[in-house]
Amino acid sequence: MAEAQLSPILKSLSGELGNFIFRQTKNGPVVCNPGPARTGLPTQQQQLVQAILSTVTKAWKTASDAQRAAWEEYARTYFPHDKDGVGAGPSGQAVFTKANFYLQAAGQAVQLGAPTTPPPSPVSSMAIGAAADDELQLRLTVAHGISPVTNYRLLVEVTPPLVSAARKVDVGALRAVLGIAAGSYPALQASGQQYTFSPLRVALPDGIRFGVRGTIISPSGIPSTPVTVTLMQALV
Repeated sequence: MAEAQLSPILKSLSGELGNFIFRQTKNGPVVCNPGPARTGLPTQQQQLVQAILSTVTKAWKTASDAQRAAWEEYARTYFPHDKDGVGAGPSGQAVFTKANFYLQAAGQAVQLGAPTTPPPSPVSSMAIGAAADDELQLRLTVAHGISPVTNYRLLVEVTPPLVSAARKVDVGALRAVLGIAAGSYPALQASGQQYTFSPLRVALPDGIRFGVRGTIISPSGIPSTPVTVTLMQALV
């Protein structure tokens, strides 16, 4: 259902109307986009995401007032602005949800207590490691400044092959390299080590450029700033 505020001209509009979604940008103009295509039953990956979010949502309700206040303070301290650096940042509940989603996806338990350390520093660089055996394998060398690496994890996401070598990575196309499973969140190794992922969610043919994003996840589930690059697959 869409809601509109009226003046001598249309002032604002948000919500859904038929197959269209209306939203207002931070600069004012109202944008109308086609709604997502309706599909059948949710996929297994979608069901996993829904199950994790349900678990995390229920966990937030069991947190004490003191624990919730600590998450709110953490969010204000380390995420004071939105991703564009201009608006208000996420709430404590939003930070709690993201952190515990990562922990759950990696097969770890929900943590009700707020972290006491800052978000981790981001990945320094990513490069193709040794040539892969086939199109459903990826070997990635990752550099970073985390030491010691105990209980840290590395989330790796990839896109399908890019249309052209110069094409900018569409972050909306990024997906966890092995799906919502612990394999997409391997234990962080010392800087410069190689990670092998197989079988990939998408085939990456030899010599084809694709997008990859690396995010370091702290022991508390807090993510670093993600780093996105384009790389070219190499097969044996």
